[in-house]
Amino acid sequence: MMRKLLALIAGGTPMAPRDLAQALGARLPEVQAMLRQLSELGYLQDLACRDHADGAAGCGGCAVKGACHVGAPQHLWTLTAKGRRASGMLSGELSASTL
Repeated sequence: MMRKLLALIAGGTPMAPRDLAQALGARLPEVQAMLRQLSELGYLQDLACRDHADGAAGCGGCAVKGACHVGAPQHLWTLTAKGRRASGMLSGELSASTL
Protein backbone atom coordinates (compact mmCIF):
# COMPACT_ATOMS: atom_id res chain seq x y z
CA MET A 1 0.00 0.00 0.00
CA MET A 2 2.96 2.36 0.56
CA ARG A 3 3.90 1.98 -3.08
CA LYS A 4 0.45 3.06 -4.17
CA LEU A 5 0.58 5.96 -1.70
CA LEU A 6 3.87 7.13 -3.23
CA ALA A 7 2.41 6.74 -6.72
CA LEU A 8 -0.65 8.83 -5.78
CA ILE A 9 1.52 11.59 -4.38
CA ALA A 10 3.83 11.40 -7.39
CA GLY A 11 0.77 12.11 -9.56
CA GLY A 12 1.30 15.78 -8.77
CA THR A 13 -2.19 16.76 -7.61
CA PRO A 14 -2.01 17.86 -3.96
CA MET A 15 -4.16 15.54 -1.88
CA ALA A 16 -5.03 15.83 1.79
CA PRO A 17 -4.66 12.67 3.91
CA ARG A 18 -8.44 12.13 3.88
CA ASP A 19 -8.40 12.11 0.05
CA LEU A 20 -5.43 9.74 0.00
CA ALA A 21 -7.21 7.38 2.40
CA GLN A 22 -10.28 7.37 0.19
CA ALA A 23 -8.21 6.72 -2.94
CA LEU A 24 -6.44 3.84 -1.20
CA GLY A 25 -9.59 2.41 0.36
CA ALA A 26 -7.87 2.66 3.74
CA ARG A 27 -8.66 4.18 7.10
CA LEU A 28 -7.38 7.71 7.74
CA PRO A 29 -5.24 6.78 10.80
CA GLU A 30 -3.52 4.10 8.70
CA VAL A 31 -2.67 6.57 5.95
CA GLN A 32 -1.52 9.20 8.45
CA ALA A 33 0.86 6.65 9.98
CA MET A 34 2.25 5.77 6.53
CA LEU A 35 2.69 9.46 5.68
CA ARG A 36 4.59 10.05 8.93
CA GLN A 37 6.79 7.02 8.30
CA LEU A 38 7.56 8.02 4.71
CA SER A 39 8.31 11.55 5.90
CA GLU A 40 10.65 10.31 8.64
CA LEU A 41 12.44 8.15 6.06
CA GLY A 42 12.92 11.21 3.85
CA TYR A 43 10.57 10.28 0.99
CA LEU A 44 7.92 12.94 1.66
CA GLN A 45 7.76 16.57 2.70
CA ASP A 46 4.72 17.99 4.48
CA LEU A 47 3.59 21.20 2.82
CA ALA A 48 1.37 22.18 5.76
CA CYS A 49 0.93 25.91 5.76
CA ARG A 50 2.52 27.05 8.96
CA ASP A 51 1.83 30.72 8.10
CA HIS A 52 -1.85 30.23 8.86
CA ALA A 53 -1.34 28.54 12.23
CA ASP A 54 -1.19 31.97 13.86
CA GLY A 55 -3.82 33.55 11.62
CA ALA A 56 -1.31 35.24 9.27
CA ALA A 57 -2.14 35.38 5.59
CA GLY A 58 1.08 35.10 3.62
CA CYS A 59 0.22 32.89 0.64
CA GLY A 60 2.40 34.81 -1.84
CA GLY A 61 4.58 32.21 -3.54
CA CYS A 62 3.14 29.15 -1.79
CA ALA A 63 3.34 26.10 -4.07
CA VAL A 64 -0.07 24.81 -2.99
CA LYS A 65 -2.05 28.01 -2.49
CA GLY A 66 -4.65 26.84 -5.00
CA ALA A 67 -5.42 23.76 -2.91
CA CYS A 68 -5.32 25.50 0.46
CA HIS A 69 -8.27 26.40 2.60
CA VAL A 70 -7.02 29.55 4.31
CA GLY A 71 -7.57 29.43 8.03
CA ALA A 72 -7.75 25.63 8.14
CA PRO A 73 -4.20 24.26 8.18
CA GLN A 74 -3.84 21.56 5.58
CA HIS A 75 -1.34 18.76 5.43
CA LEU A 76 -0.49 18.29 1.80
CA TRP A 77 2.42 16.09 0.83
CA THR A 78 5.02 16.20 -1.90
CA LEU A 79 7.87 13.90 -2.80
CA THR A 80 11.39 14.84 -1.79
CA ALA A 81 14.29 14.19 -4.19
CA LYS A 82 14.67 10.78 -2.52
CA GLY A 83 10.94 10.15 -2.98
CA ARG A 84 11.09 11.16 -6.66
CA ARG A 85 13.96 8.73 -7.22
CA ALA A 86 12.02 5.94 -5.49
CA SER A 87 8.88 6.82 -7.42
CA GLY A 88 10.84 6.77 -10.67
CA MET A 89 12.18 3.33 -9.88
CA LEU A 90 8.70 2.12 -9.01
CA SER A 91 7.11 3.58 -12.14
CA GLY A 92 9.07 1.13 -14.24
CA GLU A 93 7.35 -1.74 -12.48
CA LEU A 94 4.19 -0.15 -11.10
CA SER A 95 1.74 2.63 -11.76
CA ALA A 96 -0.97 4.05 -9.53
CA SER A 97 -3.66 2.47 -11.67
CA THR A 98 -2.26 -1.05 -11.40
CA LEU A 99 -1.48 -1.14 -7.68
